Amino acid sequence: MVKLNSETFNKTISENDFVFVEFYIPTCGHCVRYAPEYEKVGTYFKNEDSKVIIAAVDSSDEREIADRYGVEAYPTFKVFIKGEAF
Repeated sequence: MVKLNSETFNKTISENDFVFVEFYIPTCGHCVRYAPEYEKVGTYFKNEDSKVIIAAVDSSDEREIADRYGVEAYPTFKVFIKGEAF
């Protein structure tokens, strides 16, 4: 899994056709419980040499990114296909 921040987010989204992003905050109980499983998903896709990028944004540090995509609850998942959020 790739951790994204304000320096890497736009480049990652624009340079990859498929990016699956979890928006989380470290104090969210659901996020904490889900984290090990999400890490497994990231490892699986990386090991399969997939074109799908599995990524995460710590919204407590990267509030501007979360706000840009209307994130209001955690965790929130968005898939970016050729730069467009779904």
